[in-house]
Amino acid sequence: MKDSLGLYFLAIICALTVMPAIGVQGAPETNAAFTAADWQWIGLETQAGNLSKVTVEKGKIPTTTLQRLMPTKDERKLTKDEIKALAKQCGLFERTDVNPHLRYKDGDIAYWSEQDLQAWEIRLEFLARRWVLLAADDAKAYIPQQGDLSHWASSVYGAMYQEMRPTWEKAEKK
Repeated sequence: MKDSLGLYFLAIICALTVMPAIGVQGAPETNAAFTAADWQWIGLETQAGNLSKVTVEKGKIPTTTLQRLMPTKDERKLTKDEIKALAKQCGLFERTDVNPHLRYKDGDIAYWSEQDLQAWEIRLEFLARRWVLLAADDAKAYIPQQGDLSHWASSVYGAMYQEMRPTWEKAEKK
């Protein structure tokens, strides 16, 4: 009995230290420093300093970038606190140089907590937004408001989804 209780506590300690802080099952740590490789596959065009076009090179997303996504689709609904923690891990509360007005605030978290999305969808949404913001910073491209950011991030989201879909389908068959 004593040995099995010790193993039980060891399993809990391992789970707490290995699982991501937000509790998204199977998700790798997002808060590791992003590098230019994470968004270099996103092409931006500007017009008069404003972001005017986002192009995505499908099939060109680096493996290290894809590894930031979940190896399986976590279909759980996240709590408001988990959504906020994920947004922080993705750097969405941080001001960028060119678009500091697009940093997340509590109202953004309230919005996402009302969307009835699964954990994998929110993670993709947040990473797509962060990488567009970082690519825009590199290109000195201004994005006027959150709705514009959402529009530009949608193609990035789609590309990441298409890249990860076969991996997720393979995991679901196991």
